[in-house]
Amino acid sequence: MKSTNSPYRLLALALLLCLFLTPLTSFALESYSVESTEVVVFRDGLAQVRQVVNVNETLVSISLLLLSRSVGSVLALDQGRVPLSYETMSQNISVVTLGATRVTLEYVTSDLTKKDSRVWTFKVVMPYQATVALPDRAEIIYLSDLPSSIIAKDNKTVLTVSPGLWEVSYVLPLILPPPTVSPSPTPSPTSTPTPPVGMGFPIGYIALAMAGAILGILGLVIFMRRGVDTAGSELRPEDKEVLQYLAERGGKVLESELRQKLLLPRTSAWRQVRRLERMGYVRVTKEGMQNTVELVKKGWKPFS
Repeated sequence: MKSTNSPYRLLALALLLCLFLTPLTSFALESYSVESTEVVVFRDGLAQVRQVVNVNETLVSISLLLLSRSVGSVLALDQGRVPLSYETMSQNISVVTLGATRVTLEYVTSDLTKKDSRVWTFKVVMPYQATVALPDRAEIIYLSDLPSSIIAKDNKTVLTVSPGLWEVSYVLPLILPPPTVSPSPTPSPTSTPTPPVGMGFPIGYIALAMAGAILGILGLVIFMRRGVDTAGSELRPEDKEVLQYLAERGGKVLESELRQKLLLPRTSAWRQVRRLERMGYVRVTKEGMQNTVELVKKGWKPFS
């Protein structure tokens, strides 16, 4: 004999199943949310990105989309400013967040800007609502779209942009060279003594010419003996300090170790190492979750 209340049992089970699945669906949708995204563009084209993310503390990890495939000086912190483990893959970063309720992510990149003559262009596919601060006293000459707001703050133009493709072109004020000293007035031709006719050049002129030739030869010999590297003239004192430290440590150190040794801020150290890499002195490679800096020009010697 069939039970007459079987339809009611099925309905009750369906209701219980809906009640059970609803919290799970809500949990999946509210696992984390990006609270803010800030991009600061520096005068040399380097951009620093800072994001604040609210996280469900029961999550093991979260995955975020980076603004560039090439990033450096990555730092992920929880609400107590404790560093979190992370792993980058292509244009994504996975941060281990178990127990964290708030994550602050920072990194730098040089791929968002390019320069053509005096015109700089900032271009990004922005997946978040964000603010973009241009360098000091930058003058905007092109916008691909109208931002939500444009304000001036501490000599910087700050744009509030929505998700999408953004392109901003701007120029920077020229840095004027120091004033030059006016040349001494050229003496009148009538005041220049002329040798008597038929006597040739005075002995004093010949002696000065010979002394100049000898000094030129001596300078050339000293230059060749010292083997001065012409690229060294581009090196700053802090560059030489980095190369000296690499040479003392066998030519290869962790970027974090170099930063601690030279007491440099994270952004300044990253910018200085990338400058030496462009000049061909060092090579930066990623090993695990850290960057290593390797001396390429093994024969480099500090200049006196």
